[in-house]
Amino acid sequence: MAALTIVRDFIGGEQGHSDTGTGNLHDIFNAAADIWESIILDDHVVTLHYGWANNGGGEHFLNAQGGTPNRETEGTILFNNDDVVGHHHFYLDPTPRRSEEYPSYLQVFQDMGGGTVNVTRVHGGGTGAAGIEDLLSTALHEIGHALGMSLANTSFINECADGSIAVTSPRSFAGTLIPMASNVGGVTSHIDSDVAGRVMMGGHGAGERVLPTALDILALAQLSQFQKLNLDLLPPLAIARSGPEVVVSWQPLLPTTQLQASDDLGATFPWVQTAHPVQSGGNGLSIRFTPVKPKEFFRLSTNESVPRTISTSQNATDANPALAGIQISAGSTVIYAGSITGLPSESLNWRWYYTVDGGPWNIVLTGSGSPVASASFAYDASAVGKTYVWTLDVFQANGNGVGSSRTVSKVVE
Repeated sequence: MAALTIVRDFIGGEQGHSDTGTGNLHDIFNAAADIWESIILDDHVVTLHYGWANNGGGEHFLNAQGGTPNRETEGTILFNNDDVVGHHHFYLDPTPRRSEEYPSYLQVFQDMGGGTVNVTRVHGGGTGAAGIEDLLSTALHEIGHALGMSLANTSFINECADGSIAVTSPRSFAGTLIPMASNVGGVTSHIDSDVAGRVMMGGHGAGERVLPTALDILALAQLSQFQKLNLDLLPPLAIARSGPEVVVSWQPLLPTTQLQASDDLGATFPWVQTAHPVQSGGNGLSIRFTPVKPKEFFRLSTNESVPRTISTSQNATDANPALAGIQISAGSTVIYAGSITGLPSESLNWRWYYTVDGGPWNIVLTGSGSPVASASFAYDASAVGKTYVWTLDVFQANGNGVGSSRTVSKVVE
């Protein structure tokens, strides 16, 4: 089956003295590249040279691009190895394909114009050696730049001229509008940090492992025109004989992955979670059994679902439904409504805020508990041509974020 191929070329350098963990760059970079290869199933080859350098953090350089559609074909990725306080230093995981050092897992979903899509997959709570920046997360981020989100990439320049990425068919969640971060120099090659936690934002926290979200994947797919996508991060299944037994094994990236079985591929025998005991080992998970049925089929699925719902809506008439996001006519007064379900709302705080063209927060309304009060905003002529991102942000009393939902609007005449 055709799929993304990342050719890996180590160009040298030594690990920094301020790094932790007993892993090595080769295994971690290979794990990150393997993850992206399992996600993007379109036929494409990119060569990535990688190594250590005294550069303060992680860096990607586009060396060559081309083809139809235009994609990066060669790049260089460097990871910091200095010992300067305040620079990026890394945890080198000896088992980068597993996340046992991180006891918690958070997933968040948002509707950004094309349906409720996954925007956060974060393993957290890393302590000790894993309490600093995770090199696997950084490698996933830098490889993401090589897959399209680069300021030097022609496709990125053309797509993000308006500060956003509009997901189009045949990709799933068409109509999703992904805002890019910006600074005094203009649009950056990172997704806006207001959109929960993702691989392709401008950094991740200490003691966290951030894995590609559906939103990350869709952004890169739109930029590089990939169409065959594994949005659920489902790993391949390996099925083999061991004497009279059958062994089915896999290496899950997410704790929400489960093995399902069916006696037939028709509707008569639906897919259900396997009844065979799942065993954990150094190479992931597996089941072993002696066949007693005439036939049995297996597949991996995900029970990743929306464990909490933080939703927003607005009463504006979309002036042009053919475009991504909501097109609001100047002169309109829009009411933004929000709701919180599936959560102990009495212990939560919330706030409404908006940004204009990726600028600073403008907090409009704050409160606690449920119901959430609505926010009202009048768009005048000065708003024409600008992108407004309204966010309902929900957080605990101690300040820890729970999740958010947002509405992206563009103002037209």
